[in-house]
Amino acid sequence: PGDDPRWAAPNFDDRQWALVSSTGDWEDIGYRHLNGAAWYRFHLTLPPGDERYSLYLPVIYTSYQVYVNGTLLLTQGQLPPHASTFRSRPTVVDLPLAGPRTEPETLTIALRIWHDPLWSRYRHGGLQGLAEVGRSDLIHEHFDTQEQAHLWQYSDDVDLGALELLAAAVALVLFLTRQSEREFLWFSLLMFAEGGNHVVTAWTHLHASRVLPTDSLASVLATLFLVSALMFFRILFGGKWSNAFVFALACCGLGAMISPLSWMGTLTVAQANFASLLLELPVLGWIVLFVRKQARRKHTDARILRGPVVFLVFAFLYTSLRWALETAGLIWLSTFSVRWQKPFYFTLNDIAEVIFLAAMLVILLRRFAMRSREQDRVHSELEAARSVQQVLVPETLPSIPGLLIDTAYHPAQEVGGDFFQILPMPDGKTLIIIGDVAGKGLPAALQVSLVVGTLRALVERTDAPAEILAGLNRSLQGRGPGFTTCLVLCLAADRKEMLFSNAGHIAPYVNGFELRTEPNLPLGVVPEIVFDEARYALQQGDHLAVLTDGVPEAMHHRELFGFERTGQISRQTADSIAEAARRFGQTDDITVLTIDIVPVPATYTEQLPEPALQPA
Repeated sequence: PGDDPRWAAPNFDDRQWALVSSTGDWEDIGYRHLNGAAWYRFHLTLPPGDERYSLYLPVIYTSYQVYVNGTLLLTQGQLPPHASTFRSRPTVVDLPLAGPRTEPETLTIALRIWHDPLWSRYRHGGLQGLAEVGRSDLIHEHFDTQEQAHLWQYSDDVDLGALELLAAAVALVLFLTRQSEREFLWFSLLMFAEGGNHVVTAWTHLHASRVLPTDSLASVLATLFLVSALMFFRILFGGKWSNAFVFALACCGLGAMISPLSWMGTLTVAQANFASLLLELPVLGWIVLFVRKQARRKHTDARILRGPVVFLVFAFLYTSLRWALETAGLIWLSTFSVRWQKPFYFTLNDIAEVIFLAAMLVILLRRFAMRSREQDRVHSELEAARSVQQVLVPETLPSIPGLLIDTAYHPAQEVGGDFFQILPMPDGKTLIIIGDVAGKGLPAALQVSLVVGTLRALVERTDAPAEILAGLNRSLQGRGPGFTTCLVLCLAADRKEMLFSNAGHIAPYVNGFELRTEPNLPLGVVPEIVFDEARYALQQGDHLAVLTDGVPEAMHHRELFGFERTGQISRQTADSIAEAARRFGQTDDITVLTIDIVPVPATYTEQLPEPALQPA
């Protein structure tokens, strides 16, 4: 033990040094819990000839340098004065050959080793295997064989990591296509964390590397795994933010602080591992109890996951406990390590993760089939609703003398609940009806189809707005939970007068002013309502605007478009009014009709039928 650069010199007298075996670590040779710097020196005599020789070094904890005859040939890690924890790998040092040896040549090989104090309680410093010297070709062949065996030992981390990262990518794609289903996002993060952890584990054991960056990344991934697991199961089964759930999340946050405390030396590695284990217990306990509770409620997905989750949590806790005990110097549980090497290398954790992935695959396939059926049903509903929509909103406007009619219709969804009808009557009058059914989608479209069908039957018998609304009100009683607003305008044949009646709808605008009437309830609320009628004189050049509540109820940052703005733009065209509301922030269906009163051709009035004589 100790550190002195002179110990690398070939002429240094090391006869007073203890003779130790190069096949064991520092505890095996009598230096229990030794940390810091220590040196090995040994003398190697090479026979005459030109044969090349190499030195095979096993894993050495934690950083070291190799000197041959006082010359530095190799450094792995960082040693004092800038020492850092390093995870070394077996390596081969080719011994220098100046030329053919005519007589035996003695080489002095010195190993300068530094062992991290944090590791000394559970990882003993020095050589972790047998150092060997021999012909270069044989040593390199031996090294390649050892590396293949080592790669096989961590092939499960490589394979399982790749599988879980693939699962993470698939789940992320599913989330991006269905962003409302956030369980796919959390499952993607869950698989990314666990797959990334496998990749980091394989990397650190297959490559020489500094411990702090890799362990920091592993710690972040472990915290992400626990948080993602909590969020995934909560969202998957519709759980609430209970006190137990919040406490489990808080444990995840506290667990993220354990590793920094260990790196700073505040906690020993064993203390950090036991603290992490204690903080993991509430997280894993909540997951097991929550899934079990959902399974008892006969949730199919929970029943599928119940067994795999319990197995995965058991394997996780077993591995964490075994590692915590090992770092505390209690290695008796390590003899019960569950692993298999044939037909391929895998551990208890690997089996648990594969079973969990298989269960999740079943759930994802099941949900995909259910979503596909749901999409087919919705698609069929939308097709039916679109067919109905063609009845609700006329595709072409009739040409009516004396009137210039402009319309704009913008549903908030695929199918809206607004409707309007423009019906020229045989006696020259024109009925203009606009309305809004509560609800959206196919139910609203079907309700509107009932309204329009009833409306067309009613206008065969009457053109009085109040009578039309009364008939619609009777037909809608008991026909659905919602209500319908409606406005009926009847324009005289000479366009000099308008008769209108309102059932809870927005009042019409004439030349920018709102025509207020007596308030009436919407249709379908109360039977046998008597609707009031209002009469308004028209003249050429008047501009009428009728619209649905999608215009005044447009919203931008919780501010309504409002009736004041609606009145200000009511003199514009239908497209301009609708576009102003849409730019402000559409939240509902928007329907606008504008009617301009223009001169009626003389030929049109001459063709109108004479009014029927009424008895005195």
